[in-house]
Amino acid sequence: MNLVKSFVALCCVVCFLSTTAFGQSVKVPGSDNQWPMSGGPDGSWQVETKLEVPTQWSVRDNKNIKWKKTLPEGGQSGIAVWDDFVFLTINPPIPLSEREKAPAEPKVKPGSKRRGQLDGVKSADIVLMCINADTGATLWERTIKGLLSSAYQYGFSDSTTPCPVTDGKFVWAINSSGGMACYTVAGELVWERTWMPIDGGQPFNKQFDSIMFENLILNMEPPAEGDTTRKPNWNYLHAFDKTTGDRLWVTEDALTYYSAPVLGETAAGVPAVLIARGGPHKVPERPVGLSLINLSADKAGEALWRWTPPEQSNKIAGWGALSTHHWDKDKASWFYHSTDHLTIDTNTGKLKSQHALKPAIQQVYDASKQAYEIKEDADISKWEGQRHCNISCGDYVFYMIRYQPFLVRHNVVTGKTEHLQVPRELDDDGKFIWDEKQKNDGLNSRGQRQTEDRRTLGGGFQKCFLGSPTRVNNYVFFTNAVGIVYVIDMNAETFDKSALVAVNDLGKRGETWTVNSMSFAKGRIFHRTMKELICIGK
Repeated sequence: MNLVKSFVALCCVVCFLSTTAFGQSVKVPGSDNQWPMSGGPDGSWQVETKLEVPTQWSVRDNKNIKWKKTLPEGGQSGIAVWDDFVFLTINPPIPLSEREKAPAEPKVKPGSKRRGQLDGVKSADIVLMCINADTGATLWERTIKGLLSSAYQYGFSDSTTPCPVTDGKFVWAINSSGGMACYTVAGELVWERTWMPIDGGQPFNKQFDSIMFENLILNMEPPAEGDTTRKPNWNYLHAFDKTTGDRLWVTEDALTYYSAPVLGETAAGVPAVLIARGGPHKVPERPVGLSLINLSADKAGEALWRWTPPEQSNKIAGWGALSTHHWDKDKASWFYHSTDHLTIDTNTGKLKSQHALKPAIQQVYDASKQAYEIKEDADISKWEGQRHCNISCGDYVFYMIRYQPFLVRHNVVTGKTEHLQVPRELDDDGKFIWDEKQKNDGLNSRGQRQTEDRRTLGGGFQKCFLGSPTRVNNYVFFTNAVGIVYVIDMNAETFDKSALVAVNDLGKRGETWTVNSMSFAKGRIFHRTMKELICIGK
């Protein structure tokens, strides 16, 4: 890391973006008021700023929208922003002559046995787009080659999943179908490479996202060709020289594609990344649990510690790995047996705390009374294992309930768990819709239905992998699958209606779908749906 450059950048911050004290050693140099990778300047999905933060907007009403841009095809990547450049990836557009507009009712694929599988399309390649941050104009597009075809708009991942990475001079793109490339911000190719993912029917690593640290770009891949020291059907963390694309090291510890590693630093200032193993559908990597991987130059790729859940057999799937693995200088997060939340001391790798997620205090909206009612000690047994879309902020863990319109705040110190029911949608008059389940058309901007998974057509809280929440100051932003963005005050005294700052939309009701994370840069929010890229703010 260039310490002089980092020092100058920090001293120049007057009204620009700044991160919290934790994470300074892993922060991308010069990234104040930028969003260089999936989790922002230091990879934590959390920033603090003196700039005005947009909290209320509407794409439907063109309220607080600087610009919006029609995308030629859908995609799932986060959005990297640096000064005048915005980077994201999409699937390759299919000409209308080859695939006409979708019928009004989805056509189920003949002989399909997978939950009403639709007649979708696949590709091994993706398209990297460079867009002007102030106008939304396309500056250039480049194809990132891959080797294993992936279905478009699958609700749990597709080839476009990882967010591009940029340092303002170069941009790196990762194709989950087995490709990586580096370009200058002007679109000139620097290097490219391909790699073969584990073939499980399609690439399936929605949870992994982009990480840049100093001269490294990290990626999740099987062992390199000729590597006989690692298991061939397991995934590992690989580090590549960002200037050449050369592989520099590979972890001894494996990680599961359900785990989203998070960058950070220990209390002693050691830069590291937290990885995890376990998950459903017989993911093979073992032992179930966590490893904190050292990123210091002299011990890069080595585990600082390894932790295995208490009394949990490695034959058990280990649903705790089905998370974005947030951590700070004191503690790491783990969901245990779908009933408890654990914290692990990030300095020692030892169990720090364990609290049950139930019973919970629920704020439930009664539509007939048009008011919230409190349910003390609510029985949430039927919801066990249905939490996802999580973020750890100080003493709190926030997450969304799958299948139910609830956000959750859990205090990892006291064990207090609070549920807040949120509206499912907004009607044409901007009023909240509470009980009526929603749906979306599953169409791209040209009226084509490319997905093969009917679950993509669900109503916002269906089973899928939503984008990670983002915290800006005391605001936590959650986005559901139909493009409703909930803004929460994380420090609200009680997690009730006073904590719900705003409910915003990303597009027309019934015509919007997204599993993307938002980005905050230049005092604006950048977000996307299957149809559009959106710049929110002044």
